Amino acid sequence: PDQWKQALELIEVMQVNSLVQSVISYSAAIVACGKSKQWERALVILETAINRHVTPNLITYNAAMTTCWKGERWDQALFLLAVMRQSTVVPNSITYEAMISAIECSEKWQQALALLEMMGHDHLVLDATTYHATIRAFGS
Repeated sequence: PDQWKQALELIEVMQVNSLVQSVISYSAAIVACGKSKQWERALVILETAINRHVTPNLITYNAAMTTCWKGERWDQALFLLAVMRQSTVVPNSITYEAMISAIECSEKWQQALALLEMMGHDHLVLDATTYHATIRAFGS
């Protein structure tokens, strides 16, 4: 349960010792936060990475969005998707499926449908998992 705390401590140790911090370190710390539903901490780690000139990648954003989903913060996950789309990082099917799953619990089926349409516009494969998640959103 406290793995996220240890991950944060290690990032700080790396910073104090002037060790090169990579997107891998930050992504792993965000994943650790996700396992404990620490969405706020995950967002702080993402912001810290950016402030330290570590560019988030697809894995980083997907991990942060999934953490927000687990913390039932679909609004934060949607914000991250917008930030991601403004960067050079291109969302993939996993990104959208995580977003649709997050929205599924929020009674915002219109958002889920809009994300499904965005996937089509981005030329991503719409598979059964994506459709199932979207259909579940209608039942929320």
